[in-house]
Order: sequence, then C-alpha cells, then structure tokens
Amino acid sequence: MSEPSTMFGQFHITKEALQDFLQSKVKNKSDYNDWQDWWGHKNSEQIRLLEQIIDWNTGNAQDFTGVEYMTYDETMEVLVVNNMFLTENYEVMVHVAACWRGISPYLKGESKNNFLLIYPYWWGDEEELPVIDLYIEFTNHKSRLLQEVSPDNMKITQVFLDENGETLVHEYSKKHGRI
Repeated sequence: MSEPSTMFGQFHITKEALQDFLQSKVKNKSDYNDWQDWWGHKNSEQIRLLEQIIDWNTGNAQDFTGVEYMTYDETMEVLVVNNMFLTENYEVMVHVAACWRGISPYLKGESKNNFLLIYPYWWGDEEELPVIDLYIEFTNHKSRLLQEVSPDNMKITQVFLDENGETLVHEYSKKHGRI
C-alpha cells in the first residue's frame, strides 16, 4: 500500500495576483537551478532520479498545482492550499513544486510565512519530528528549497491539518471513493 505525503501551502497574495499566477505559464524544474543543491543530501540513486526528471509541465499553472482544496481569505489576502494525499513519488513532488515556485513574483513583497510543505502528515509518526519530503519558502519574490522547516511554518501547517484533516480526508474519500 502506498503512503502518499500531504501538501500544504500558505501564500499572501491579492486576488488579482492569484488569478494572474493561475493563468501564467507553468514553471518547470529547469526554470530553477538549485534542485541539485537541495537534493544533495540524498543518495546517488536519488540524484540520478532528479537528473532524469524531464520538464513536462505545459500550459497554465492552474493545471499543475496538485491541489485538492484551495481556500482564499479575501480580507486577509491569504491563499491556503492542500492535498492530504498528494503522492509518494518524488517526480510528482518536483513537478508540483516547480509549478508553485512560479507564484513568487505574484506574492505580496512584505509578507511573511509564504511556504509550501510536502511531508507524510497522515502517515507520519506523531512521536517523532516529521520527515520532510520538500519545503519551499518564498521571500522577496524568490523561492528557496530548504532542508528544514521554520518552526512558525510547521506550526501553521500542523494547526491547520490537525483542525481540518479528518474533514478533508472524509471529503476526499467521498469525492474519490478511496483514500
């Protein structure tokens, strides 16, 4: 049985900028040159996998977000995205992450806590610190792949998923007929 990781993201963005991002040309792995540095902590077999991932994102960003649920708070101008069961496949994670990295220039420049996190929330061990599959922080209209999640962003993620996870899983199961 596969154990897909959960994706959660939070972005401070105006409604108009969000629409512009979703209609923009989707980004690919080759649009960024820091994947190898980020993946450097992996073993050589995984590095070869990263090198073999080809750019197949084409069209608009909205078609490659990997999002199951998206909510936008118009008052706070905050977008929250998630997918409780995104994937266990790093190739899919890289394609989805490349797409989301394209949101950088659309974010409110002075905002904090803009991030995308992929990790095994549903299947992880609550007694241990979570193992992170992929984490991106967005600051000053740039994205950075990081090895460790900021405590603030992890708390934001955990609170949201702890409060909404059961409901999201139930809705996912009803929609797809499975988990």
